[in-house]
Amino acid sequence: MKKLFTLFTVMLIASMTFAQVMQNGKIESYVKATTRTLPANWITSHSDKATIDTAGWTLGYQPEFLSPTLQVQAIHMTDSLSNRIGYWFGSNGTAASTTSSDYWAQCWVNTASVKVSGVLFWLAGKTNISSSTNSKITFNVQKVLPYVANQHGCLIGPGSFSDSPGGSVLGTGSMDINTLDTTFTVFNYVPITLTPAIAGDFAVVANFKAIRTNSDTAYMFCDAIGNGLSLNYAQYCINPSSYYYVSTNYPGTDLDINISLFAIVDDGVGVNDMGYFNGLRMSIRQNPVKENAVIDYVLQNSGMAKLVVWDTKGNEVASVNDGMQSSGQHSMNVDISKFKPGLYFCSLTANGGRLTKKLVVGK
Repeated sequence: MKKLFTLFTVMLIASMTFAQVMQNGKIESYVKATTRTLPANWITSHSDKATIDTAGWTLGYQPEFLSPTLQVQAIHMTDSLSNRIGYWFGSNGTAASTTSSDYWAQCWVNTASVKVSGVLFWLAGKTNISSSTNSKITFNVQKVLPYVANQHGCLIGPGSFSDSPGGSVLGTGSMDINTLDTTFTVFNYVPITLTPAIAGDFAVVANFKAIRTNSDTAYMFCDAIGNGLSLNYAQYCINPSSYYYVSTNYPGTDLDINISLFAIVDDGVGVNDMGYFNGLRMSIRQNPVKENAVIDYVLQNSGMAKLVVWDTKGNEVASVNDGMQSSGQHSMNVDISKFKPGLYFCSLTANGGRLTKKLVVGK
């Protein structure tokens, strides 16, 4: 079943640092296709619901999706002759093209062992010509391979052509053209087959090949140029035959942005685990829970700690501000006695990082 998440739901996975993947040389320019600006009071009026923390590779470095311009945009892709051939962060080229950019990836910093259970993505538009269920976006969770000198990408590996660039696929999910929702500020959610534990940095790769080959179109939003702060988290596939991914900040382009593609951490980074996800660990006692949820968490560095609980529609249903806490382990209680049974998300924030896990309320 497809689940729709509002823009607010982005906060569920906000603290994951991200990297986008883009193509190089043959794609020499781009054209802004659509720009939409959110209300000027968006940040202050929605506080925790509005901003997406996208901390950099270094703890405490905090580029933010939509910040500071509050603008989202869709961007046309052009060839070396300035002919429009489709979209960055979506489908481009003809159905039979062999030089299209089908793979767009977002990477996350991770020193722990985690599992990913789903992906949220924000579509700017689509054209449904085929109405075929075979016309779909496929999402793969993959390890980020070590950087190789002079190749400028974080998803690099030898091998023949495959629909899974960057190495072996750890988990996958998909959504077809008929169910993709392009309503502004509404997110699409696709479950991922539960991944094995991932130790180290990982990526979610959005594959638009089937959309393109069925003569359909779909493309994701990004934020304003420059918001990526040259962190190289966004990349695209330039040479599928060698799984060669290139940063959007590749020399010759200044398309330095974040894309609206996010992963949900389902397991790992518990209080007794090793490593941290964006400087955080969290465990929920006796999950599923009834009446009172006890949340244990560990901070890698001291900071203001806050927990927000969301339902599956992106509504905030509870919050606990734990104030300034030292590095180390802490606990907080959340009254869930009035919650309806079902699935919720616990989202812990501190030091610009965020870690979100599922909370199940039992009958």
